[in-house]
Amino acid sequence: MKSLRIKNILFPIVFSFAFISCGEPIKNRSVISLNGTWEITESVDTLLPNTYGSKIEVPGLVNMAEPQFDSTGTPNSKRKYFWYRKYVETNYDKNEFTYLKIHKAKFGQAVYVNGSFVGEYNYCFTPSFFEIGKYLISGSSNEIVIRIGASYKALPDTIPFGYDVEKSIYYPGIYDNVEIFSGSYPYIKNVQIVPDINRSKIKSIVYLENGIYENNSELNYIIKEKKSGENIAQGSIPGNQLSPNQKDTVTFEAQIPGCKLWSPEEPFLYELIVNSNGDTKKSVFGMREFTFDPQTKLAMLNGKPYYLRGTNIALHRFFEDSQRGNLPWDKSWVDKVHYEFKDMHWNTYRFHVGFAPEQWYEASDEIGFLVQDEYAIWGIWSDSEKKRHKASVIAKEYEAWIEERWNHPSVVIWDAQNETVSKETGKAIGMVRHLDLSNRPWENGYSAPENINDVIESHPYMFVKENQNTFAIQPPWRFDSSKVKEALPEGGWLKNELSISPELFNDANDKDPSPNGKDYPNPYLINEYGWIWLYRNGDPAWVAEEVWKYYPQFNTPEKRFEWRARVIAAKTEYWRSRRDISGVLHFCSITCDRPFGIRSQVSDDLLNVKDFELQPAFKKYVKPAFAPIGIMIKKWDAKFKRGEKIKVPIVLYNDLYKNWEGKVTLKIISGGNIITSKTKSAKVESLKSCEIVFNETIPNKLGNYEMIAEFILNNETVFSSRLFEVTK
Repeated sequence: MKSLRIKNILFPIVFSFAFISCGEPIKNRSVISLNGTWEITESVDTLLPNTYGSKIEVPGLVNMAEPQFDSTGTPNSKRKYFWYRKYVETNYDKNEFTYLKIHKAKFGQAVYVNGSFVGEYNYCFTPSFFEIGKYLISGSSNEIVIRIGASYKALPDTIPFGYDVEKSIYYPGIYDNVEIFSGSYPYIKNVQIVPDINRSKIKSIVYLENGIYENNSELNYIIKEKKSGENIAQGSIPGNQLSPNQKDTVTFEAQIPGCKLWSPEEPFLYELIVNSNGDTKKSVFGMREFTFDPQTKLAMLNGKPYYLRGTNIALHRFFEDSQRGNLPWDKSWVDKVHYEFKDMHWNTYRFHVGFAPEQWYEASDEIGFLVQDEYAIWGIWSDSEKKRHKASVIAKEYEAWIEERWNHPSVVIWDAQNETVSKETGKAIGMVRHLDLSNRPWENGYSAPENINDVIESHPYMFVKENQNTFAIQPPWRFDSSKVKEALPEGGWLKNELSISPELFNDANDKDPSPNGKDYPNPYLINEYGWIWLYRNGDPAWVAEEVWKYYPQFNTPEKRFEWRARVIAAKTEYWRSRRDISGVLHFCSITCDRPFGIRSQVSDDLLNVKDFELQPAFKKYVKPAFAPIGIMIKKWDAKFKRGEKIKVPIVLYNDLYKNWEGKVTLKIISGGNIITSKTKSAKVESLKSCEIVFNETIPNKLGNYEMIAEFILNNETVFSSRLFEVTK
């Protein structure tokens, strides 16, 4: 007799160690990576090519082909498509399903197997799945062909392709993994794992698809520690009869003995292996919960307040960089990036205007970072872009994004878009939010937040707001040499800006204000600030070059690098010391640097791209500004009169879960010599800030000086520095 279909019912776990160890062998899914060398050619039509004259590594971008193609990355009449070809030996006669998975490719995909058209997929930032089993010839060499658009113009206007006002070149390519996997039904399409850290349990939702024959939904599972491989739990879930082609969902809970939580400080990972009667799926997860507290406005990691400190990765801009090569797909380089971030005291980063290849998320899981994952919409500059991308279209890729990333413990914020005012992204969020049962918060660019627990991005580039002008200039940031003196306030720009204790701006409150005119009550995250970018050669970056003209004294790359570092450090100290902002993310660590031709608008702070070395001045001043316990000289005067008696407030702010007590030293230095040095005791409580005040007398000798406040934390000197001039 046919059983009733049971869907979305929570089954108790039936532990059956003997069954798993002594019963039928667990049937494994076969997975074959197609990464590596492919053939590639170009065309203006959609006819399958006969010849392929170049080779290319997958994953990568088309400008990596050998021999190279001309003028890739910009639309032209020479081509409309690129074609990738690879031959694969198969022996799939016993398998009931075989899928080709293309993790990410631009711009659009069409798949052919042994000359037959299989299907197509237009989205650029999420994976595609093609059932290719019926096209394969078992025991033979099979031709796999993937056609992609040669430019974004190959896509329908409705499809987001990653428009970015700061990009000039849009390279196409299969820029993430490609694989074939096969097995027997019931096919485990996906598994969603929802940690419950209070009960040391996980809830697992298994999405099943049956084939053409009746089957049973019985499941077995094993939970392992990922690093050690030690089995910590296993069991079986009672099954129900599955009708032909039936889709079903099975939900179960499992205990995690000796549960270890995941955090950036201790990124402990587990692996869940689920088996149906014919398929196996492995999923890596961490015992981690993340949300924002609407009362404190802070991030909550595993039930505790957690301040976000970090940076940005604009990887799709870096794809244009002349030094990029294969670095984004080199695991050793990706790991090196993450370890350098660790050394900067960063625990968080945002993928800016587009997602990264899968191995970046694996690295953030394993090495320990929180990720704000930003979808590739930036439409603030173009009404036509906002009109094109409709909620129904966006939501389809949002859905694929969530389903691909929902088990990554590192991914904690779904970022719908960047700096865009659009009703469509908000609608799309509402259409997909329910899919993520971990209920991660969303961020909606410059548009109104959709939920009280969602976070708002703020980009306080101070000089773009009236009455908060760093440089007394407004867009389009044009230099007027006759106004240099009046543009720079007597006390210096730091005093002019920071002494007034500026509030956040350049966010949804400004761009998409609430109907009642009040600020949104949501938490806030600063994920851009600073401006004054420099190219890696030390020249002012395009959008900031007018600013640098107000500072002719910084007439060498070395002087400009140091000044930029000091500016970023001072602003970091200020925003972090407030304690009411959930996080501060520097902009940015990886992007395109092009100081020639069609120049990149901004740049990063890299000295050596291949070895991923940050500029020495940047690391010297900005690293201590991001220390888990930070320090700020709350005085920003650029000039003092000789012999003047002043009070110097020093603010300590603590991101840690323990109090700190120790000695703070304030020094005045000139020419490498210590002129004065005073020490005071200080105590700052966990997650709080405190202020101590030094009474100081300015030296009588005219000249340039440096004021440094410092203390020792874990054998590292954490300091804040201010330059000033002594005048008559």
